[in-house]
Amino acid sequence: MLSQPIPAHQPGDSTLLERQDDAIQFAVVAHLASLYPVQLTLAEAIRELADGSIPGADATGVQDAIRSLTRAGLLRPHGAYIVPTRATLRLMQLWGES
Repeated sequence: MLSQPIPAHQPGDSTLLERQDDAIQFAVVAHLASLYPVQLTLAEAIRELADGSIPGADATGVQDAIRSLTRAGLLRPHGAYIVPTRATLRLMQLWGES
């Protein structure tokens, strides 16, 4: 039995890998939001974003980022395309104004 409680995860406790994943996810959502209303297929998004312009982002990393962002509700499938949600577009607009 533990004598002390297990500490909760704190915002500053991210590992290098988690920070890299977050950076890739941010780059993916920012790119797709900046293109809107132009829409990309998953293959097109991977090809554009896994070109070496995002440090550490290979095709698998970009695909994982898109999957995570879709699960989080920041991206959504639209037929064969991946598009940012309205909430994401508004947040990116606000972010750009700050």
